[in-house]
Parts: sequence; structure tokens; C-alpha cells
Amino acid sequence: VDAVTDRYSELFLFLGFLIYYMAHSNPIGILFAYLAAAGSVLVSYVKARADASKLDANVGLLTRVERYLVLIPGLIFSGLYPPLALIALIIIAIFANFTALQRIFRVRRDALRQLSKSQEESMQTLPNGFDIPLPFLNTSFHIYFYGILIMLGVVAAAFLGQAEAKRRGINPDYIWDALFWI
Repeated sequence: VDAVTDRYSELFLFLGFLIYYMAHSNPIGILFAYLAAAGSVLVSYVKARADASKLDANVGLLTRVERYLVLIPGLIFSGLYPPLALIALIIIAIFANFTALQRIFRVRRDALRQLSKSQEESMQTLPNGFDIPLPFLNTSFHIYFYGILIMLGVVAAAFLGQAEAKRRGINPDYIWDALFWI
């Protein structure tokens, strides 16, 4: 219960940032509010999953305490210097995601250490995609199932975005142009 309430409390803080920057039409603030929320949740999530699997995830620059040590002064002193809140948010967005990646790599390394050679071989035989043969190169190209699902989600979101753009009187081609850059 404690881990869930911690995540909710952090997400409500970042939701406040997101609403504030959306109301003030600040795309940089919106982006970093999203990245800070994603990074903060991922740091906690990776730790919880690692603990449940009895793996080591005790690593990282910006754990929950450090995130609050950056956020609280940024909010308190933003009355004196308004960009300070955004600076704190940017620091959290960058370093929380860095911490999540640190933990992911630590957990992966620990999990690989714990696997015996026979378990590792059996994991490689599980179907996780399919191969497309490339006869001219005498090799094949592996396509993962989760990659196909992610791509389908991106295309579905683009079609929904295109419909919303039409409804708002925006050129729908902008959605597909933006998709190219994402």
C-alpha cells in the first residue's frame, strides 16, 4: 500500500505541473512534466519488480528522497525566481529516467547472473517473434512480437490524432509529419 500511495502522490505533483504548463502554453514544461512523471514511476516500478523477483535494484542517482530534495526547494524558491520550478522539473526528468535505466541494467545483469546455462538456453528457445530470411546476405532479420504491437499502437494513435486534428480544423497531415520525427 505504501508504494502505491507514494506513486500516486508523486503523480499528482507532476499532474499539477502538467496542468500548469498546459494552461500557460509551455511545451517545454509539458514535455518535462511528462518525462519527470514517467521517470519517477519507472524508478519505483523497477525497484518493486526487482524486489518481487529477489533481484538487486539498489542503485541510482535520484531515488524518491533525492527527487523531493530537488523538487521542494525548486517549488519554495520559485516565488523569488519563477524558472526555478521548471529547472527542478528538468533535473528530475533527466536524472529520474537515468536512475530507472541504471536500475534496469542492474536488474538485468543480476538476473543473468542468477540464470544457469541450461535455463538461459531454454529462454532462448521461447518464441518471441519470427525471422525474415535475407538470402543475399546469408542471414535473417528477427522481428519481435512486442515491436509489432508497439508499431500498431503508434499507427492507431496517429489515426486518432488525425481524426482529432480534422475535428479541430488542423491540417491532418501534420500528425503524420510529427510521427516521422517521433
